[in-house]
Amino acid sequence: MAGAWQQYFVEARWSTAALAANWSDFLPAGVACAGLAALVAAAGGRAARWLGLSRAGRFTDTGFGFGLGLAAAGSLVMGAGLAGLLFVPPRFVTLTALALAGIVGVVRGRAALRRRASWSPMARGGTAWPVRLLLLAALGMALIGVLNIEMAWDALSYHLRLPAFYAYRHKIYDVWHHYCAAFPSQVEMLFLLGRLVHGDTLARLLNALCGLALLPATAGLARDLGLIGRVATALLAATPTYLLLLNRAYIDPGFALFVTLALRGLVQFLATGRRAPLAVSGLLAGAAMGSKYVGVLVLPAALAAAVPVLRRAAGRRAAVLWCAAAFLPLLPWLAKNWLLKGNPVSPLLGGLFGTHEELPGDVTPIFSGDHPLATLAASLPRRAMSLLVDQGQIDGPQAAALVGLFPLLLLTRPASPARAALRRAVLAWTAGWFLLAPDARFFLPALPAAAVALEGVWPATGAGAWLFEAGLASGAAYALTILWVFFAPFSMVLGLDSAEARHTLSLPPPPFASYMKTWINDRTPPDERIWFMAHFSTYYVERECLAEFHFGRSQFARLVDRAPDAPAMARRFRQLGFRYLLSTGTQAQQYTWNPRFFSLPDAGWRAFKHLLATRAEVAWQSEYYVLYRLGKIHAAKPLPALPLYEAIVFQHADEALADGRAAEALRDYASPPPLLADVGSTFQRQGDAWLVLAESRRAETAFRRALELGADNPRTRVGLGEALERQGRSAEALPHHEAAWRQHPRSAFVAAALALNYAHLDRRADARRLIAAAVALRPDEADYRKIAAELK
Repeated sequence: MAGAWQQYFVEARWSTAALAANWSDFLPAGVACAGLAALVAAAGGRAARWLGLSRAGRFTDTGFGFGLGLAAAGSLVMGAGLAGLLFVPPRFVTLTALALAGIVGVVRGRAALRRRASWSPMARGGTAWPVRLLLLAALGMALIGVLNIEMAWDALSYHLRLPAFYAYRHKIYDVWHHYCAAFPSQVEMLFLLGRLVHGDTLARLLNALCGLALLPATAGLARDLGLIGRVATALLAATPTYLLLLNRAYIDPGFALFVTLALRGLVQFLATGRRAPLAVSGLLAGAAMGSKYVGVLVLPAALAAAVPVLRRAAGRRAAVLWCAAAFLPLLPWLAKNWLLKGNPVSPLLGGLFGTHEELPGDVTPIFSGDHPLATLAASLPRRAMSLLVDQGQIDGPQAAALVGLFPLLLLTRPASPARAALRRAVLAWTAGWFLLAPDARFFLPALPAAAVALEGVWPATGAGAWLFEAGLASGAAYALTILWVFFAPFSMVLGLDSAEARHTLSLPPPPFASYMKTWINDRTPPDERIWFMAHFSTYYVERECLAEFHFGRSQFARLVDRAPDAPAMARRFRQLGFRYLLSTGTQAQQYTWNPRFFSLPDAGWRAFKHLLATRAEVAWQSEYYVLYRLGKIHAAKPLPALPLYEAIVFQHADEALADGRAAEALRDYASPPPLLADVGSTFQRQGDAWLVLAESRRAETAFRRALELGADNPRTRVGLGEALERQGRSAEALPHHEAAWRQHPRSAFVAAALALNYAHLDRRADARRLIAAAVALRPDEADYRKIAAELK
């Protein structure tokens, strides 16, 4: 916490320009979100009334209308995408119309909000005031965290990335090179709508809106069962899993909302026998299944709840109605996959449809024929631990506590058929999630129903009440700590950071080098495709990119299997529409735990090197990136880097150098395999190792050789300059440092190196100017501030 305070507040500089730029994004996005919420609620409310749900009905409220409206909005966006009608609407006209819709919605919704105020976990009498204060602080920080850059892996790799591709091409199409393109994407369609109207800030706000709507939906489920709902919503609001998913563009809050509303409709049907809530339940269950494949678990949960009713003919007719309603929102996603992939549930059940795909390690045991039950049983301890151990800062103690309390549901005596139905549904739903979900984040859809069930059995007085309050406080405090330490959400809201500064100071997934993504966005045509070799996320490069996933075998290895020589590779890249290949340096090492991922015969690697040497030009270089542009055949040229191969071959040496074991690393660098003996990055590595070993003359020789081989980038130039300065040749070093600064004018490291060079040449004014630039670029680096103080 002290480090977050130091980095984001003590060392940050307040800027009027940053404050204005941030809020010029936040305010329109908020207006657009309010307007979209009003339109969705109004349209969904009309649909609910048309289906037979009355506002005055005993078990109904605006929650069903909001859920139906969200499902309909996602389906409409999908239809527009399949028809090729995606476009960015005129911003001013759109925001004006949405502002008016938002005002009307707020005026009309005030009475409903007042009527439903009793469900709030912050209401008097719900919990002790210190706990209410913690809950309010946690919710507030989570919502402020929405006004931030996106940093979540899944959001940047596909929840937002696939909608970005569709927006670039103005249509939904077969993104063959993206593993998740075949997944159902009902909630992602809302993110696509947000991106089209006002960028990913609006997408994040829509996600938060779904998460907030989950609180009254949970309370409504409790009221349907004769409970107050205050305890259930307090438990949900204190769960770190829920709070952290509020401030990132994950689909889980929207998915959980559809599931909770579907359970509400089912409970209402079982209590009243009315068909309208049953039809709405089916529609919302279909929206859940259209959001995530594992949403199909709604089906066994519904069956478990309705078993006593299904014994009668009327019950069987009700089951047919529910299934037909659920099939309607799901059908477009099945049809899309059938047309594009030849398999409606791609990539699952490939053996049945003749379309085999690599599956993730967590999924394979469930959907393969290799003794799935035995494999699943062996994974249960790991799955149990995932609920107790914090993975990626998104699970927390509340989720684990709920799992431990589920056996209590078996001991209760339900007071009504509806309550008994809910107990069975919750047990079926959570058992399925516990078996299939790899970590606690995926447990969120089960939390609302579980919290309601817990409210029905948890003692309201005595030691049980004190224990419950302590659990709420610990969950909220834990979430507050994680939000503060890892996301520091106030820095952008207060104008202490711009979005660009956050990219530099925080820990978003790669490509985290803001200069690299800015250069590519500015200097490559918008319709170009770029093959990243290899990254997991490419979201902030605003081009259609191929990013590898960890499953099975890499797309590059599959390409070489089909095109084993340089002419065939060049032809295949042209057919796929990829003219740019980005060497991503040691980032490829994240995949080497899987020996199959990049496995190629030596002939395949030689052909790839020949392709780059004879059919590619270097478009741009930075310290660790090289962008190649494929074109016509030419005489062989030296390569500054050989993507993938060097990261694999030098993996252990790179790790040794990073740990300070330069002599060990140098043994590998000095005797490279033949394919790397004439590649510039090999000699960059040698130069880095010689510098650590204080062998400046040998470092100079290595860096000069790297330059001869085309590795003319800031890493080589600064290394050569440092080697010369250590020999007392500061005047000779200066041109190299200045060249590095021209190549990368947004690198704090380069600025600091040039400042020291100026200082050694007694150019104090220039040195102070450059070190000030370094501090401005990286205010978190104490070394730069120390140099600045010495130069005053």
